[in-house]
Amino acid sequence: MATPRVAAGALFFDEAGNVLLVKPAYKAGWDIPGGYVEPGESPRAACIREVREELGITPDIGGLLVVDWAPAQGAGPLHSLMARL
Repeated sequence: MATPRVAAGALFFDEAGNVLLVKPAYKAGWDIPGGYVEPGESPRAACIREVREELGITPDIGGLLVVDWAPAQGAGPLHSLMARL
């Protein structure tokens, strides 16, 4: 049985419609603020925690916007929002 890995992130836009991206020190490339959901944590709580850890702010996180799925690394092409940007 597959073990799901759940992550949550937030999209922040400025007045001009630009998207805020972060450059994590632990991996290559740019990403939206967010990260993995810890055991017993809701995706919303994880999103708030990760944004606080990465940006030092505690924003009001709204409702679910998108659900995305990608196969395990090496199992096929990555189908994600970031791959389409």
